[in-house]
Amino acid sequence: MAEFWEERPQIIRKAVTTGDFTRREMMDPKFWADEWIRVMGMDNQAGARGDIRHRWFVCRAYARDGRSRLVDCGRINEWEDLRKKQLELGVRDYTPELPGPWVVSDMQYDPQNVQEICARYKWYGMLGQDTDKFRHEKGTMFAPNEPMDFYFSPERTVDIGFGTKEGVRQVACYYLYSKQKIEDILATLRSGSSEPWEAPRDLEEFCPEYFEHINSHHQVMESTKHGEKLVWRGIGHAPDHLYDCETELVVLALMAGVYRR
Repeated sequence: MAEFWEERPQIIRKAVTTGDFTRREMMDPKFWADEWIRVMGMDNQAGARGDIRHRWFVCRAYARDGRSRLVDCGRINEWEDLRKKQLELGVRDYTPELPGPWVVSDMQYDPQNVQEICARYKWYGMLGQDTDKFRHEKGTMFAPNEPMDFYFSPERTVDIGFGTKEGVRQVACYYLYSKQKIEDILATLRSGSSEPWEAPRDLEEFCPEYFEHINSHHQVMESTKHGEKLVWRGIGHAPDHLYDCETELVVLALMAGVYRR
């Protein structure tokens, strides 16, 4: 289990660490003997300059001790094809016994559409916030014995306003998370100072966009009412959709106890 405690300026290492495995090998959930869970994060996009609506995704597998391997990533236009990709990659579905979350999607763009899709497939929404922590009261899922603070909120629900053919109204579930704190953890993982955070050695062949996306953020000094503070900001207009997917997966790893803060 990896721990993240120290707050300090983060230096991004632009190179992506690749392991001795391929996407095809990792697509088989039985290939990596140490795999414990695999999860998938998505980013919903409007499309610009004549492009159509589309989505980006990252699937990553985790060992219990914090090691992780990217399984697959890229762009997929239709929600239905993302659902097929989830099943192809062997990412679990929600069940009452194992609710996950296993699959999440950012809700920044067109949240109503994302919520409807999440309700349909029992996925979860995600939304980054400029908040350092969220209180979980005693007796809740992540704080069974005493109140605790986490970098993600308790589960929230929203009524999406229509029902099934059986007449039961549907809700979508989602989480908020501390965007700055989660990006700190992602930077630590990328720095090589924590447990191995790897990608397939053929990543450039199947998703060359990943390298630009993952290097799309940096820290800058900004003035706040409490003084100067280092914050994560996007670099110009660099595309960052796969970066956003990776931040979502850090949240899921925290929820699963793979990482501890």
